[in-house]
Amino acid sequence: MAEAVVDSTVTQDISSGGFSFVSSTEWKVGAEFECNLDVPLRTFGSKAVRIRCRGKIARIVDLGEGRVGVGATIDHYDFFAS
Repeated sequence: MAEAVVDSTVTQDISSGGFSFVSSTEWKVGAEFECNLDVPLRTFGSKAVRIRCRGKIARIVDLGEGRVGVGATIDHYDFFAS
């Protein structure tokens, strides 16, 4: 079983098929992950929403200074009230 990685970041872009973010954590292309995305109130109207998703790391771009840009696919997701 893979070691759990905990990272907290802000998404740069998000859609039903994937999202991108900046991280100082070491990621590998093809690595599978599970995460929670907290979506602000203004996106869904009156309720904040948490999206629990599973996917794979699709792209990594070295941004320098120990940071990377990460592109990830979303293969499955569920919505929960925050």
